Amino acid sequence: MSFNRVVEKDKSPECDSYDPYIDEHNRLGALKDDSEDLWEERTYQLSAGGLSLTFAVFSFLMSDDNGMPFHWQMAVIWGGYVFCLVANYLSQRISICNFKSLQKQLDQDRQKGVVYDENNLTKRNSRSDKLINILNTLTEIVLVINIIFTIVYTCVLFSEK
Repeated sequence: MSFNRVVEKDKSPECDSYDPYIDEHNRLGALKDDSEDLWEERTYQLSAGGLSLTFAVFSFLMSDDNGMPFHWQMAVIWGGYVFCLVANYLSQRISICNFKSLQKQLDQDRQKGVVYDENNLTKRNSRSDKLINILNTLTEIVLVINIIFTIVYTCVLFSEK
């Protein structure tokens, strides 16, 4: 979450206050927000899809017809996908709670007549930002490793049959 957004100035022809830097800053901020939303959606889709697909394939392979025994690697793969789903959910919940908290703090500051201070808002938000960044980084790492491990394990499993 970033509080570095600049309030867009009036772009009307009568006003000379149009600033292309502010316009570009706001455009890039909107692109960043869209990219973050897309990343969260894709992370969820890959994790849920990987969990569903591996569960279906491994369940089929362990059926009575195929007689494959349960391997601990299957639990690790499923655990990785579940971790990514839960971490992604927690990241979103923490972000939502943080937004609500900051809105409440802004309302209180406004009622008290405190001067708006962007640096103070950034400091207030830095702890939860760090937690969200750690969760997102862990999710990225675990998801990539888990996808690779799923492919390698499945290839090895099928080559043994």
